[in-house]
Amino acid sequence: MTVTHPRSLDRSAVGPAAEALARARDHLLGLQHDEGWWQGELETNVTMDAEDLLLREFLGVRTAEQTQAAARWIASQQRDDGTWANFYGGPHHGGGLRRAAAGRARAAGAAHGPRGGIDS
Repeated sequence: MTVTHPRSLDRSAVGPAAEALARARDHLLGLQHDEGWWQGELETNVTMDAEDLLLREFLGVRTAEQTQAAARWIASQQRDDGTWANFYGGPHHGGGLRRAAAGRARAAGAAHGPRGGIDS
């Protein structure tokens, strides 16, 4: 076991840090619902939609309407260079996400997108 000795705190940072922490706490508490929970929008990349399609296909519960809606969403997020970002506004990552999303969507029977194909 390693025993560490308390380090002396830089007291000049304690005030601003405590103020920032209080502002963050107040902001989060202001977003909290009266019942005690928070709700926010979760943005993810298209692989979640593609994996959802694939899971629905494996479970035998996928519908044509779900497939078409997911395929439209996946295609709408495709960038001009044919890739998808790992997160909103994210940089290009060499096509790995492109292959994953397109492959899963194709495996689930997703329709072609507006750019000449879901994997074009």
